[in-house]
Amino acid sequence: MNTILLYDADGSIFQSCSCKKENTEDNLGFIYNLDDALIKFENKVMFTINLLEKDYDFQILHTLLFLEGQGNFRKAFNKSYKANRKEQARPPLINTLRDEIVTRYSNDQFSTFKSINVETDDSLAATFMKHHLNDYGIQLIVVSPDKDLKTVPCLLFDNYYTRNELTSITELEAKRNLYTQMLVGDAADNIKGIKRMGKVGAEKLLKNASSEFTMKRIVYMKYQDQFKRRAKDEYLKAWFSLQLNTEVHTPELDAIMFNAIN
Repeated sequence: MNTILLYDADGSIFQSCSCKKENTEDNLGFIYNLDDALIKFENKVMFTINLLEKDYDFQILHTLLFLEGQGNFRKAFNKSYKANRKEQARPPLINTLRDEIVTRYSNDQFSTFKSINVETDDSLAATFMKHHLNDYGIQLIVVSPDKDLKTVPCLLFDNYYTRNELTSITELEAKRNLYTQMLVGDAADNIKGIKRMGKVGAEKLLKNASSEFTMKRIVYMKYQDQFKRRAKDEYLKAWFSLQLNTEVHTPELDAIMFNAIN
């Protein structure tokens, strides 16, 4: 089937600038040669393309690489969003590699898109939701290892190196994944969640919920138990922080799809 990949490139870029600490002279685990990083990135992308074509019989017409841009609207209403992230050394090549990818991956088979005031996840979700029903008969596949993309009803390929799994996420499953995150919280994004609520417990709590309304009630009651008078504020803060924004600027995918089949 004719297919276009919506590829979350941020993780692959980070991985391509890094390696095992014991493989570097300074024991920091960074790659300092741009050509080496480019080869590593290309191998990662091509592995995904080849696997999807060989194992799932998709014909990949084009791969759109989504990159981190500037700004994040979530920090405007949630000052604590990602505030707990410790300062860690970033690979020195990461910005150079990102710029080089923008330059090199601009042809009939590849293109790039930088997010504006949103996260890469938002741009990926918005692009899929806007274009997955198209007049060209082209299948869109989101490629990302990020669990946040599981809150979107989409065809998702998890390209984390130990998984490499293709999953069709329904609308109800996407909602259940979102409210599961609200219960569990997200330490990486500084979302509190419910104390002592693990993923297994959250999934069990929401297992029989057959509508979003029911899920909302279950989760909000838990927030009331924990946060009391602050329940509404904490609930809304978590929801707006975790819910991906699908009403944002997206790439001109119609033109890409038209050119891909002509």
